[in-house]
Amino acid sequence: MLNKILKRIDISKFNLLRFSGFMLSLPEIIIIEPTNFCNFSCLKCQRHHQTSKREMGFLSIENLELILSKIPKTVKFIGINGFGEPLAHPDFPKILEKIRLHKPDIGIGFHTNGTYLNKKIIDACIKCNLDDIEISIDTNKQKTYELIHTSNYPIARLKQNILKLVKARNKSKTKLRIGTSYIIQEENIGQLSDFIKWSHDLGVDFVGPIKTINPLWGYDLKKWKLPYEHIRSELIKAKALSKKLEFPVQYPNINEVKAGSANIDPLKNFSCAFPFNLYPIITWDGFVLPCVWIQDLRYSCGNILNNSFYSIWNGTKIRRIRRIFAHNKYLKICKNCQPLRKSASL
Repeated sequence: MLNKILKRIDISKFNLLRFSGFMLSLPEIIIIEPTNFCNFSCLKCQRHHQTSKREMGFLSIENLELILSKIPKTVKFIGINGFGEPLAHPDFPKILEKIRLHKPDIGIGFHTNGTYLNKKIIDACIKCNLDDIEISIDTNKQKTYELIHTSNYPIARLKQNILKLVKARNKSKTKLRIGTSYIIQEENIGQLSDFIKWSHDLGVDFVGPIKTINPLWGYDLKKWKLPYEHIRSELIKAKALSKKLEFPVQYPNINEVKAGSANIDPLKNFSCAFPFNLYPIITWDGFVLPCVWIQDLRYSCGNILNNSFYSIWNGTKIRRIRRIFAHNKYLKICKNCQPLRKSASL
């Protein structure tokens, strides 16, 4: 459902930004972070490189209710995500219940590493009529999994978690869509086709979005020599397989303009789409960040616990950020999303 909303957003009106003081329509998607704790420390993540200085904590149910009362009526989808593993929140089922109670007709989904998927969580997902679950795995090979995620969690156990989720969904006949996601990186090159076949055999609905190189601050992209040659070869093989299987896979549009965030193309003259028409991130303690990959509170545009969403979305801080991107420039923290070379199609 999230992908459908993203495709439906009309970007034609953004040519008017320069003449309208950056007054935008309110967003259709909001991300609410339950926690920034995680049981993994992935190689490409800020957590592994210890570059995120945010205080660790959990979203309280009281603050969740306050946030839900403030988000605009234009919102059609709430992602329960952020910097951490959402299912690490001890009251995650209650979070689902509260969101569905406050917003009975809205789309709800989340990304997870899948390690906390137990009966209690699965039952809560079915009960609240969840729309999307995307399980981030990046490989179906145990050694590669341990290397990428710095965890010895067994792939075999993760497979059983997913099978239980698929079985519960099929039995309930809910609208829940289940997918696995994959970041192409140097450590898993050559494994995407096997991963697609593995996911297909699990009975999930799709693979994707497939991303190319995690853009989180802390990872030095230059360490991977000639990444595009590897990525192109990988995608050509994978596309042939998914077509043969008639299995939905969301592939990125690869070019050599944006290395880290290859799925998100600039909006015409703007160097980044996030502060304009994608989705703001509300942290567990209420700060509103303009991008899912920014974890530095110096870039916070305000705190929704103390301000209205409208005043933040049209506030001085986010307008300054938009002006930077409107002039085809970047924030310092965006180093892995900056243009590296000239554009080239796959």
